Amino acid sequence: MKTALEHIQELDERDIAASLKQDRDTLLDLWDADGVALPPGQPPVRGLAALGAWLSDDGEAEYDVTEYDHNFLERVVIGDWAFEWGTYRSAAEPLGEGEPYQASGKLLRILRRQPDGEWKISHAIWNADPQPERR
Repeated sequence: MKTALEHIQELDERDIAASLKQDRDTLLDLWDADGVALPPGQPPVRGLAALGAWLSDDGEAEYDVTEYDHNFLERVVIGDWAFEWGTYRSAAEPLGEGEPYQASGKLLRILRRQPDGEWKISHAIWNADPQPERR
């Protein structure tokens, strides 16, 4: 039988794979029904309907994600709740006009075990490291 940490590792791997494919349905499925995303520079995004709209980006992908990864430095499970924090990095190429995009930063997630034993993201907050000036 898998441990809670092994299940959480699988959740994280699904997140990476879905982010690289821009698979918004899978990304939404990673969230708890009452999930809250706290993206930098944006208002809180609360609940599956709002998360789905936020992830959909109006159904139009403007970039091809070429890199997405996170490195969680700590994971702690406390009953049906867990938290993990670490760093992330991402890169994308524009589908049309525009500049390639790169980002990195810190990430904190609170996870909740569902009644069926699956772990989902309950709350997530992240920030972006300062970007070098373009010349």
